[in-house]
Amino acid sequence: MTLRRQVSLLLSQGHPAAWNYPIGRVHSEAYLAQERIQKVIATEGLFTYMALSTVIGSALAKKGEAKKIVKEFHKMIEGMTDG
Repeated sequence: MTLRRQVSLLLSQGHPAAWNYPIGRVHSEAYLAQERIQKVIATEGLFTYMALSTVIGSALAKKGEAKKIVKEFHKMIEGMTDG
């Protein structure tokens, strides 16, 4: 990634003074920002997978088990958003 793209990334991630950073800091901060963005994308993918699995699982489950599946999904979401 070019220096200009790295600075642009940092600006979009809340680094208003990124143009004034030394080149080494731009590289390291851009690396950290990319890492955070990739983790967010992975987490969103996991949430989507869990949601789809819950919908399909509850649709195919027996009456009593469907509520348990949905309840377990809500527990996982709460656990990930509380901490």
